[in-house]
Amino acid sequence: MSDLTEFLLARIAEDEQGAHAIHDRREDRFSEPDMQGIDCACGVPARVLAFCVAARTIIADYDPIEHPTGPLHALAGIWSDHPDFRQEWRP
Repeated sequence: MSDLTEFLLARIAEDEQGAHAIHDRREDRFSEPDMQGIDCACGVPARVLAFCVAARTIIADYDPIEHPTGPLHALAGIWSDHPDFRQEWRP
């Protein structure tokens, strides 16, 4: 696993945990680690969780020979303000 992949998976896990924490603070019934039953009126946590699933799929399907930088660098750019972000990961 590359440093970039590790960075991305760590950020995705943090975002996912944050989405669940929002639900945990609002109602105890939202403590399950999946997207089922999420009916928050704002919709933000559900979108974050859906993004996490999509981003993990992009990472799993990534072919570095076919696309040497493309999709993973685009994903990494989301967290360009994170202290562990490396400038060579800019899209």
